[in-house]
Amino acid sequence: MNPYLQISRDAARALEEFSDEFRSALALADFPTWAANLGLVRDTDALKTTYPIPISAASFHEFDGDMKYRSLYHRSLSMQSKKWQDGISEFANVIEAPDFIDWAGEPARIAREWLRQPNVLVADMLALNALAGPLLNFYDDVDSGTLNSTLNLFDTHPYNIFKTGLGDFTNILTTTEAEIESGAFFDAANDYFSAILGPNGRPLGLSFSSGGTCLVPSTRETLFKNTLQFDTIVNAINAAGVKNQTSGNVAAVTRNNIYKGTVSYQRADELDNQDYFYAIASGSAGGVPWIVQRSSSPEEFVLDKSSEEYMKTLKVSISYVGQMAAAACLPHRIARVQITG
Repeated sequence: MNPYLQISRDAARALEEFSDEFRSALALADFPTWAANLGLVRDTDALKTTYPIPISAASFHEFDGDMKYRSLYHRSLSMQSKKWQDGISEFANVIEAPDFIDWAGEPARIAREWLRQPNVLVADMLALNALAGPLLNFYDDVDSGTLNSTLNLFDTHPYNIFKTGLGDFTNILTTTEAEIESGAFFDAANDYFSAILGPNGRPLGLSFSSGGTCLVPSTRETLFKNTLQFDTIVNAINAAGVKNQTSGNVAAVTRNNIYKGTVSYQRADELDNQDYFYAIASGSAGGVPWIVQRSSSPEEFVLDKSSEEYMKTLKVSISYVGQMAAAACLPHRIARVQITG
């Protein structure tokens, strides 16, 4: 039997290997970043960024001899990034011991959590104020000094903040498991988003039945997966001929599942409340529901055996610090949905 030779490694080289593994994992990791897919993620090293938000909507008018122009700046959203950190520290003699083989996947886990952090920040933002979401900067008028918005992301919103007579919409909905399974929720959600108007009083052009997404907590994944993968769905018919009523059902009608392949779902493990999900419409108008800004990659800090930290603790360490922030933007394309039964 041949002996297995274990050779001690140098602590500095071990930290280099950690760094190499982290960078590789950061470049190659395949992580479901729903915050980027359903909102906007911008890579920037700026500490504070302001995003202009237009109020007007594009539309043509009969030319009467005078050119008319729209401004792309009426409101703005300002974000200031915070610093986020993770790292490891260990005794140098542990790392240099013959039985310390490798880092056991820890660099990849740290890289994965950095990529996941936008999801975490957006999920925390959606849960603010008892799930009403944050107050919207969209309603603050910095130019006139009218600040401290009173409207949350999930609230009753005017179609045009300058012309409240155009009406409003409320992006707080309810449904049941039975309505999801029968497709009734998807019918209602498409009608809801289709009716939302732009600031010019015309339909904004949002659609849920074609390209809509449900952002769902982990325990609701099977419900949406089954519903959106079946070729057919079943509508219950009661004695009065009303679909999807739970009492007095006497028959069932099968219909083609028109939402298969047109509406999707995204599991979000970061959502804590299992009785709520978020319906997000498709469409070029309406803006994004949130914006995340982050530094392009976290900064690396290495303290090896030449550091003062080692002199004090006999430990070496490697740490990563990056900037990131999330903020709610516009409410038109997103609705909070409570499953009531």
